[in-house]
This record gives sequence, structure tokens and C-alpha cells, in this order.
Amino acid sequence: MPSTGRYSTTTSLHSLMARACRVPIYDYAQHNRSGKTREVSPNRIVVVDGILVLYDQALRARFDLKIFVDTAADIRLIRRLQRDVAERGSNARLGD
Repeated sequence: MPSTGRYSTTTSLHSLMARACRVPIYDYAQHNRSGKTREVSPNRIVVVDGILVLYDQALRARFDLKIFVDTAADIRLIRRLQRDVAERGSNARLGD
């Protein structure tokens, strides 16, 4: 899986199966991790999402159920813009 710096999704997922772990909080305004974390507790059901979550074979093997939603590029762009304006304070200006 592509490097994500010090944080490892695979390591955290393995940890989460046994104990609570700290996960990074993403800063959408800065387009980077904020440096803050939040605690996620172990649970019978854990939802893991992301564009590369099914890339890593070792990580994929840990999932009981895998769902991939394939959506047309134009629909993805429209949804992303709408979400970013409504939830993340984006001004939706392209090319700046």
C-alpha cells in the first residue's frame, strides 16, 4: 500500500481488533492530517473506507465483507464538490 507516513492502516486495523487505538484526524481545509488523533474502540463491526483500502492484499484478507462501489467520474466529481461545499467549507473554485 502506498506510504502514509507514520500511520499504518494495516497496523491500526490489527490493533483495533484487540484494543482501542488512536487514528489521525484529517484536516480538509489543509488537505492533510491535522496532527490530532481520536480514539476508536474495538467493536464487532468495523467499517473501513477509502480509495486504496482494497489495494493491500494483507488488509483485504482481514475483511469478512468487501464492497466496491464503481461510480461514473462525472457523478463522483459532482458529489465531491457538493459535499466539500456543504460540509468542508470549500468554495468549489477549480484551477486556483
